[in-house]
Amino acid sequence: MISTLNRPTAVADDRRSVVHPASAPLRLTRRGRWALLLVVTLVASLAWALTTLGPVSADTDTGAGAPSVSSTWVVQPGETLWVIAERVDPDTDPRETVARIVAMNDLPDSSVLVGQELQIPA
Repeated sequence: MISTLNRPTAVADDRRSVVHPASAPLRLTRRGRWALLLVVTLVASLAWALTTLGPVSADTDTGAGAPSVSSTWVVQPGETLWVIAERVDPDTDPRETVARIVAMNDLPDSSVLVGQELQIPA
């Protein structure tokens, strides 16, 4: 004879039939409230830092109000801004020197004319 005590019985799972209303309020756990507080604090700190410190620039200029030391260079035949930049400051990347020369002289681009006088950084 087979014992019915060892046989598994089917139990109805009543948890599936529970209907959750769509308008249930959002509930945060203590950990969730701390996480939300941390995120809000970080965002507020970042916003404050950006508005207070301003944009970060890689430009090492002394500032717009500081007088810049410069000298005059007369462009000779065959010279380009790149050649002038290499002669003026051989230890610096020529792209940086060309950009400074263009900015100092308000040039529309990097083309120069023979005989043109340029202010160059000293």
